[in-house]
Amino acid sequence: MLSGKLNNKMIQKKIIHLDCTLRDGGYYNNWDFKEELINDYLEAISLAGIEIAEIGFRFINKIGFKGACAFSSEEFLKNINIPSNLSIGIMLNSSDLVEDNFLNTKALDQLVPLNKTDSAVDIIRIASNLKHLKSSLEASNIIKQKGYKVGINLTHICDLSLKDIEQISLDIKEYPLDVFYFADSMGNLKTEKISLIISALKKHWDGMIGFHAHDNMLLACANTNEAIKNGINWIDSTITGMGRGAGNLCTEQYILETNKINNNNLNILPLLKLVRKTFNPLKLNYKWGSNTFYYLAGQYNIHPTYIQELLSDEKYDEEDIICFIENLKNNSAKTFDSEILNSAKKYLSDSSKRNMGSKKYVFK
Repeated sequence: MLSGKLNNKMIQKKIIHLDCTLRDGGYYNNWDFKEELINDYLEAISLAGIEIAEIGFRFINKIGFKGACAFSSEEFLKNINIPSNLSIGIMLNSSDLVEDNFLNTKALDQLVPLNKTDSAVDIIRIASNLKHLKSSLEASNIIKQKGYKVGINLTHICDLSLKDIEQISLDIKEYPLDVFYFADSMGNLKTEKISLIISALKKHWDGMIGFHAHDNMLLACANTNEAIKNGINWIDSTITGMGRGAGNLCTEQYILETNKINNNNLNILPLLKLVRKTFNPLKLNYKWGSNTFYYLAGQYNIHPTYIQELLSDEKYDEEDIICFIENLKNNSAKTFDSEILNSAKKYLSDSSKRNMGSKKYVFK
């Protein structure tokens, strides 16, 4: 449901609509999308007025099976059908680029070996936390020199004070970013805080601003509307909201809003057919979307991957997940730690303890 209706007279600039279904949705299927689906997807979103498809990540770590959209290689991109009116984006993680708090230029060259003239990629975004921001900005300089559009996605915006954000706006003004995003990583950003964040970002930065919304607390649409009202220029969304944890802003719904702003000619029928044929069955299988557990995780600043992992395992029932949330809500769980998850699973698998209900236990 779309909420917080936009007053289009307030919108002065075109909104760039980026779809990141194959990148963010890959957290559910290890980025293993069939080539036929990818081609159908690219055609459908191009007809629906989407400007950019973020086709996937470029990871360095190849431990365990991951599909083609985890690496988004040039060879892979050459073998898919990219519509002429659609730009292609990829995302890098700052954790792959930073070593001992410094930019690892060898890693960056491994991930971005080609100049734009020899690549099918148009825009490269770096997902960065505050600790890695300086190195990510240095990386953006190098990427820009290679001819790409470049953006930074700052994660965990809710953890930062407005003073922190104002300092960030001063830091980034010296770099050639095409867009600076802030991400509601935990899906718990309250709508009334959106205008304050954007105002702080605009203190020194007069470039493009983007917003990446998560839907843990069913606020993705309202928050995106509020961000647009306050002057952002770029938004992200995914088909049926497919994305880590509760997922994201829903493309097939929100494209109707951006179309009113941009006044595009669009054909959404191929997209709606793709939803029915492919993405609804995927959603039925993987079960993304907001629920009470993701809502509670948002309230208590718990990383949604913990909930996603427990929900995907049929050994754990509602009582187990509530017990887990009770134990993590007073601990630092903003980032995902597989050791914490494995300890919790071991604890919950002990039948004598599982029967004790949702009392507060600490998993270490």
